[in-house]
Amino acid sequence: MTPSRSRYLLAGAAYAIIGSSVMALTAFSPGLAAPERRADLMHLLVALPFFLLFAAAIVWGHRAVAALVRLFGAAAERAERIGFHVREKLVMVLAVTSLGRIFVFISNGLGYRPRWLDGSLRLAETEPAGRMLLAAALMALLVAALVWAAWVPFLARRR
Repeated sequence: MTPSRSRYLLAGAAYAIIGSSVMALTAFSPGLAAPERRADLMHLLVALPFFLLFAAAIVWGHRAVAALVRLFGAAAERAERIGFHVREKLVMVLAVTSLGRIFVFISNGLGYRPRWLDGSLRLAETEPAGRMLLAAALMALLVAALVWAAWVPFLARRR
């Protein structure tokens, strides 16, 4: 197994396992959400197949993209290169968006609820939710795996 392949395999596994764990922690923690918001949190479970789909795209997405590019007449080598680059950019975007989730989880853990109102970010005080700090730590591990898979090789090529 090549280093690149093992990096993406680890990132995909981390995305599936840690992402699903954080979602379950958020949805099923007693006292974390007000009872009237419990239905909203259950909608998170609808996102579970998408977490798994993105995890599969992290590991094997380059093959699907390369097959599509070959259908449009590109040579096999060029199609494979495009597939790898698309997968790399997908993982980079997932890493950046996960940083936003870490901010929200830390805020919730410290007793603030971030809201986007009238074009600005506002922090409303709420009850601190210590389990969200655990969710933030898990998300930090996930971001580390995504950064290691895509950002580190990308920046190394730019030197």
